[in-house]
Amino acid sequence: ITLGCTTTTFCPGNPVLRSQAAAFVTRAILGDNFTFPQTPYFTDVPTTHQFFPQIQKLRELSIITGCTATTFCPDTPITRTDMATFLVRGKLHALFGDDFTFPATAYFNDVPSTHASFKFIQKLRELGITLGCGSGAGFCPNDTVTREQMATFLYRAFLN
Repeated sequence: ITLGCTTTTFCPGNPVLRSQAAAFVTRAILGDNFTFPQTPYFTDVPTTHQFFPQIQKLRELSIITGCTATTFCPDTPITRTDMATFLVRGKLHALFGDDFTFPATAYFNDVPSTHASFKFIQKLRELGITLGCGSGAGFCPNDTVTREQMATFLYRAFLN
């Protein structure tokens, strides 16, 4: 599912880019053998991009969206909010789309029910994929996800 940042190191504290997160989720769901649309969905992800196939496939499956209507921002570190959406859609979208149940009472004090990704963050917690950040009272929705955190999230979401 994940490769190292070099052939001999993992770089656990490095941030995960949106393009890398797309590759991780695709590998967790589909492995490396899948078809994908050849016409780019996003203007900033050309066919020559390292993770073009994975980004295309997740967009085709409605698991990811761009940072704008026409761009994906592949080199931007992924936030915990975006990661929650990628993982929950990756796990549940084929069965439920975005129409899944989730607890109405907020698990985290920094993600109110008015937050745009409230249901994804709630579902991520309900499924036991995240416990929050720090003492667990918060989710830290705008924090960048590190490689070690992503490995844990992927394990809990797809391999546990």
